[in-house]
Amino acid sequence: MYHELISKYMSAFRSSFLYYNAEFHTVKGGGRFGQTDKYYPVDTGLVALTKGNMSENYSSLLENAVFLELKRRGFKVSVGKNIGDSSEIDFMAVKGAEKLYVQVTATLMDENTRKREFHALETVKDNFPKYILSMDRHDFSRDGIRNIYIPDFLISELSTTPSYKG
Repeated sequence: MYHELISKYMSAFRSSFLYYNAEFHTVKGGGRFGQTDKYYPVDTGLVALTKGNMSENYSSLLENAVFLELKRRGFKVSVGKNIGDSSEIDFMAVKGAEKLYVQVTATLMDENTRKREFHALETVKDNFPKYILSMDRHDFSRDGIRNIYIPDFLISELSTTPSYKG
């Protein structure tokens, strides 16, 4: 009952352009996974209304900003799900034949966070670009996975893959 009501509300929010949705897709094969989508408000001020204290939701705000930038750059954005280990990739972004994988986190300074964020991308066995966007100025890039400072990503040229060294 509540699921249907929430679904109707979210549909109305999407129709009125208050929220975008990102469907869950399997990383391998790209098929739709499950029924639930993730929702991102077009105005990050709405995050304060839905999630409360902004300082506690810093990562959510960063993820939302990156999602909106990928949409602005013309990508179809979905959330990736690795079936084998149930890890989640924040964004699979596709534009024509171009594809990239993006993880967003406030910081990679904590070893457990680094393991989690890199693990999700290391399980993807194709050769499309893989990025972890964070607020760290230290470059944690490794094994072909680039760590990029979020402000650098947001102001970079409108291209699929940033041409700078973040």
